[in-house]
Amino acid sequence: MRAPSATTGTNTQRTRSLIRWAALCCVACLGCTAQPPDVGPQPSKLADAGEPGFVDLVISYTENGNPVTCTDSIAPLCQTQSGACSNHPVLGAPDNQRFTLVGPGQIEVGFLCQPIVDRAPNSDLSPDFRIVSTIESGSGGIVSVSEDGSTYLVLDNLIRDDQSFDLSNRGLEYARFVRIAVEAGTSLSIDAIEALP
Repeated sequence: MRAPSATTGTNTQRTRSLIRWAALCCVACLGCTAQPPDVGPQPSKLADAGEPGFVDLVISYTENGNPVTCTDSIAPLCQTQSGACSNHPVLGAPDNQRFTLVGPGQIEVGFLCQPIVDRAPNSDLSPDFRIVSTIESGSGGIVSVSEDGSTYLVLDNLIRDDQSFDLSNRGLEYARFVRIAVEAGTSLSIDAIEALP
């Protein structure tokens, strides 16, 4: 049996460190996390599957080390977000307008009109959403998802540009919310998040 390489050991340690940091961040931020919007019942898979969708709601984010909440400007389903966060660079399709997330920090976004749907429940080879981003060398983040905006499950590490993710890794049929967290000393640049058709 071949011994694991130094790179593998470093990646494993880094992954464990990111997961511990994300857990601590979630606990520390409980008092400042914005309330999720009421999204109603579970979406119909037949109605939602097959069409691309992009982030249509920014809930909260960290900027210059300070939490910023946007829930005062939440619009009804499938209507444009208003208020101070209505021009956030992460909203909508890729357009080369980017939001730089600097650690320690996080961003929470929603897909209210078009949720992310597990396109192939019995396969982990079919990605369901993609984060259009640029990852700085030595940086990365942790991606978590939620059906209701309250309970988040860690899905995977964000370690490369324009990375795709599969909901079946956590047994989810759909998700309306995505959280990306980065640790201190790291950063990444996000253009858009797309629910794949």
